Amino acid sequence: MSFILLPTVGFTSDHISAWRLGARIVAVGLPGVAGVREVGRFHNGGPIPGNPEFLLTTREGRVLDPLRVLVAVGSNFGAPPGVSY
Repeated sequence: MSFILLPTVGFTSDHISAWRLGARIVAVGLPGVAGVREVGRFHNGGPIPGNPEFLLTTREGRVLDPLRVLVAVGSNFGAPPGVSY
């Protein structure tokens, strides 16, 4: 026996609400993906944005462009770890 659960919202007429989600593929074939996140803006003040050299990297087209997408993976792709524990 199987049951199908449908939302009750929108059943007062013949119209059923539908959601559309716009998406795009940002990366493929990466080992152990742990997260995907837009860089976003840094908070005003503090040691990171207060550093003029670092601040230049947050401009459009640079490595920390607020619209750039970061993908966290569980691999160094053969490079040695930056910090050994």
